[in-house]
Amino acid sequence: MVSKTYCPLPFRHMLVGYEGSIMPCCITDHRYADATGRPYIMTKDSVMDAWHSAEIKQLRQQLIAGERPEICGDCWSREDQGLTSHRMKMLSVAGNPDSVLHDIDPDDPQPSEYPQSLTIRFGNICNLKCRICVPWVSSKWIEEWDHYTGGDWVDDRVQEQAALGNVIGRDQVSNWPKTNDRFWREFEQLLPHMRDFMFSGGEPFVVPKMHELLRMCATSGHAAHIDLNFHTNGTELGDEILEQILPAFKSVTMQFSIDGIGPQFEYQRSGANWATVDANLRRAVKIWNTPRGPQGRAAVNCTVSAMNVLYLHDYGRYFDSVGIVAGLNHLNGKPDLDPQHLPAAVRHHIADRLEQQNADQPIRNYQWGSSYGEIIAALRLAPAKESTEPFNAATRQMDHYRDEDFAAVFPEMAALVGYRKHLD
Repeated sequence: MVSKTYCPLPFRHMLVGYEGSIMPCCITDHRYADATGRPYIMTKDSVMDAWHSAEIKQLRQQLIAGERPEICGDCWSREDQGLTSHRMKMLSVAGNPDSVLHDIDPDDPQPSEYPQSLTIRFGNICNLKCRICVPWVSSKWIEEWDHYTGGDWVDDRVQEQAALGNVIGRDQVSNWPKTNDRFWREFEQLLPHMRDFMFSGGEPFVVPKMHELLRMCATSGHAAHIDLNFHTNGTELGDEILEQILPAFKSVTMQFSIDGIGPQFEYQRSGANWATVDANLRRAVKIWNTPRGPQGRAAVNCTVSAMNVLYLHDYGRYFDSVGIVAGLNHLNGKPDLDPQHLPAAVRHHIADRLEQQNADQPIRNYQWGSSYGEIIAALRLAPAKESTEPFNAATRQMDHYRDEDFAAVFPEMAALVGYRKHLD
């Protein structure tokens, strides 16, 4: 009998995090650790150390036994609210015969000898400073973060790692792809066993090592048995990668992180030019639809925040006009910008608006991630809050630092939450 808490990911998959730590998946912040409690890190450990560790074996056993491991708390929370968790999505993915998770017997799940699926976050090397981001994901955020906190984020991270027993230099903080040759040597040895990659950043296309890795996959012939999944902000797309390297893979899904259109996109993703991203998006759609293009698809990942939630229907119509499928991703880890933390009256107003717009003109291209209906359900299920001030305060702080104005770009949402850049 299949366990009620079974998840297939720990039996095939691991994630290499921003600072080179090794984690179960993209939802949890937990890092796998050795018997002393020191988290594994790419500067001194190997992927295989973590894959055969006592901790991952314990996690697998707990999931088989019907227990709820604490490190999987986000999934349990969503399931308790009646929402679709990442675990549930992975169970659905496992039903696909082409999935790396498909060959696991849920009645008697056994781990593969080597990890067959890796998510690799290429540190924090990035060219944008998105509003929903943080310095460990984007290097562009470090100076602004230090301004808000009055500290030295890089030094803090070095000390944090030292406290965990991981000695790293300042140039290795979320910058491990440039400084850690050990991982890339091990990666070449793992290639024959790999069936699935997901790359994110930072911004993968501005990381030279990512380009080298893709060439290695293609020239070795191993790309033919690997499904590749990208996350990119869409600002930098190389001709060689798109037209020569990616077609060598079994399939490629390139997910563009697009949370708005026009000025709303540029406001949320500081440093980006909407005309460039729009042109790159349309170019990718065209390449994927040519006979010599990659198998798979180009797609959009739209992160839903308190900034843009009122406008999801507008974005959906744009994605439909481009001819690209899109998915909705509920923002995690930033409570001030999470739409579920808005007051109940505001959330219900937005939910009503989204429902009415969809009734008038249904949006059909939100085909993966959280559905349009699930976003509406989440707005209605969230616990009531008494004030919009956490959102307004965070937005006002960034507006002053960046000399921008949320109300000028999102006037309807600003009126709904009572936002003003300057307080009387």
